[in-house]
Amino acid sequence: PSFMNKESTAREFMAAAMEYLFQSVQPVVIAEAKRQAQDAFPTGLPNPENMITVHMRWGDKATETGANLPAESFIRGVEHLLQARQVQSPIHIYLASEDIDAITAFTDLAPKHWLIHMSGPTQEGTDKHMLNFRSGSVGLSSFGALLLSMQSNHYVLATTSNWSRLINELRMNIVDPRCENCTSMIDLQSGMWPHEHQDGTVTYDEFFDKPTVLR
Repeated sequence: PSFMNKESTAREFMAAAMEYLFQSVQPVVIAEAKRQAQDAFPTGLPNPENMITVHMRWGDKATETGANLPAESFIRGVEHLLQARQVQSPIHIYLASEDIDAITAFTDLAPKHWLIHMSGPTQEGTDKHMLNFRSGSVGLSSFGALLLSMQSNHYVLATTSNWSRLINELRMNIVDPRCENCTSMIDLQSGMWPHEHQDGTVTYDEFFDKPTVLR
């Protein structure tokens, strides 16, 4: 529609959509998120300021973008956030990924003192088809994991992925208004998402390796 052609209008539309969709989460989804939290964080959820959510979409994403972002990029993204935001120990990483190969690649490279937590559905990386979210159990597990991923104050995403974009929309439109803009995000591979800078300019360039952490 014509009203979506302007970037500011599109952002306002997405903000309103996120607020409407998540203003009342079904109890069954909340119960699933609590179940996953008990498994992923046996001693309880950490301080959000000490946790970084990392979303790695591998699997069939390479057919759209040409290649999967290497695990090294996500590790460097976390290190950049740790330094820029002066995140204190203990450092908790919530690794959101359905791809076992991606999980293995990240955990193999991560420093040993990072405490890595995971939940939600997974599949072998050789299966290049997206999980069937129409399946009741898989869909419920995925949305439970989504709620769990929003418990962080910091995020390493790649918004070429729709799931990363969903996380980012929730971060900006649900979490930030409730915590006085307490979150931060690094976008390793920009998709449709525009970056609005402090001077008011909007760019669509990739963020990674640029010196400023976008809010």
